[in-house]
Amino acid sequence: MSKVSVIIPIYNKEEYILRSIKSVLNQTFNDFILILINDGSTDDTGKIIKNNINDSRVLYYEHQNKGVSYTRNKGIELATTPYITFLDADDEFHPEFLEKMIDSIGSSDVVYCGYQIKKKESLKINKMNFYENNALKNFLNNKFSPNTDCWLIRKDFLDKYNIRFSEDISWGEDKEFFAKVLLHSKKVKFVKDYLTYYYTDVEKSLSENNLGKINKDIVWMRKLKKYILSSNIASLEKKRITKTIDTYRLPAIIIYRINSNLDNLSNKEVRNILKKHNSIIKSFRPYNGIRSLKLALFYVKILAHALKWR
Repeated sequence: MSKVSVIIPIYNKEEYILRSIKSVLNQTFNDFILILINDGSTDDTGKIIKNNINDSRVLYYEHQNKGVSYTRNKGIELATTPYITFLDADDEFHPEFLEKMIDSIGSSDVVYCGYQIKKKESLKINKMNFYENNALKNFLNNKFSPNTDCWLIRKDFLDKYNIRFSEDISWGEDKEFFAKVLLHSKKVKFVKDYLTYYYTDVEKSLSENNLGKINKDIVWMRKLKKYILSSNIASLEKKRITKTIDTYRLPAIIIYRINSNLDNLSNKEVRNILKKHNSIIKSFRPYNGIRSLKLALFYVKILAHALKWR
């Protein structure tokens, strides 16, 4: 039996899918299964895969469009290997990704690494800290932020706690999933290296900074909070983690999104957004060091903008 399954959910990625697939097939560690799942693409994605990929390690499936969470969950169910990892269909693995991650996981439930941002011809390391202890709290405090491509997880661990991607949300489902992984993990490891390539472009960047994502951010954070409160972890730990959500992460997602869009907002629009989310913003407390200070400064800047005559 192979050791690891690489799951790639695909929807309309005809321009990029071969690049992603080849980054897996060219790994220095080759004891893997690559599970490709075409989520009802309307372009030539399926044809390109069928005409260009002929490798016994590759399994190809397709179904009608049901969303990325359903598709990733199907990949988890199809996997029969001890470990699984995910790769987005327009991103890439470094050639040593699997080798270094497998070598490092040991007896841990999960191991993660960092990533590099690739845009056209430029390549930039997304610098971050690495934590093994208090991993979930540090993840929620945004002290480290691996993306979806950066994890290797034990399959039996996911099955034991029935950890799956939420299919009823379309934004933040990846963050919620990995927060659940960190919540239940008895032991977390990391590879202090940047072993995946996250491709960004104008469309992707605009989507991620969109002001309309505020409500979706609130939904996934509250969904995660409810999950934590219903879990079997110790009461003190529940209180500690949910306090992090209420006093930093929720206010932060609102303030950072407003700040990112401030140049395009009138003072009246800013006042309306602040009023709508006032109860969340008021819960902010300066418990997260320099990040809390930075957040407070952004909030002052936003208030100044809101009070301007324009």
